[in-house]
Amino acid sequence: MLLAAATPTFGQVIGTFAWQTQPYCNVITVTVNQMGSLYQLTGSDNLCGSGAAPVTGTAVPAGGGVAFGMTVALPTGQAAHLSAAINLATLSGTWTDGDGNSGPFAFGAGIT
Repeated sequence: MLLAAATPTFGQVIGTFAWQTQPYCNVITVTVNQMGSLYQLTGSDNLCGSGAAPVTGTAVPAGGGVAFGMTVALPTGQAAHLSAAINLATLSGTWTDGDGNSGPFAFGAGIT
């Protein structure tokens, strides 16, 4: 009954984190839940202070950092796809989207 004694790490909340997709004013805030070896992301994009759009995604360990894949459900009915990579030491990194935009993924920036 060794398997019955093992407690899997599913659904453990890691915390809530926010990044600004610079040079834009959007701030993405997500709660990170550990789901085994993956991390589930749920939260919102602040639409530069003009509202909120739902954000969902997944994060995975990648080298010395973390790789993110996220989808933002925009009020227009369109979806924006965003990828980011962060360094664990700084929690900042870079982002790119499906339209070819990119820039710094700045941890804690733009939060008011």
